[in-house]
Amino acid sequence: MVSISAIARSWGTSRPYASKCVNHRSCPRTSLEAANEWREYCASTRPPTNSKQIAKLLGDDDSEGVSKRTADNPPPPSLHSLHNALEAAICAQEQAFCLVQEAIGAATDSKMAMLLAVHNRALELRLRAEAQYRQALEPQKGRHC
Repeated sequence: MVSISAIARSWGTSRPYASKCVNHRSCPRTSLEAANEWREYCASTRPPTNSKQIAKLLGDDDSEGVSKRTADNPPPPSLHSLHNALEAAICAQEQAFCLVQEAIGAATDSKMAMLLAVHNRALELRLRAEAQYRQALEPQKGRHC
């Protein structure tokens, strides 16, 4: 059995983070290879749940670093980036739904309210991403027919 400290050194992270992964997120301690595979699959693919990060993925960020879009000359949407944003929004909404389900009955009212708000925002962003993706697919359907 591999120690938590060895896993943390292998990952280049802190021992408390590795301990959290082992004790609360079911990272295996059988070997470093198994821990690394688990981390590659489970720890690095977590979709964002922060509404600002999701908005950035969907292209709703109007910060100064991003070139300004005009109503007369919008950039053509990239299907690849829209598809990635849609997948991230779907994952975020599904994760939020799982959190709400896990918390039912065990969480306080304030925590449930917060989790429901996160889920509702994730669902709203998912629906917006799906609408944008479908809208971007419309012109392509005409080309193939």
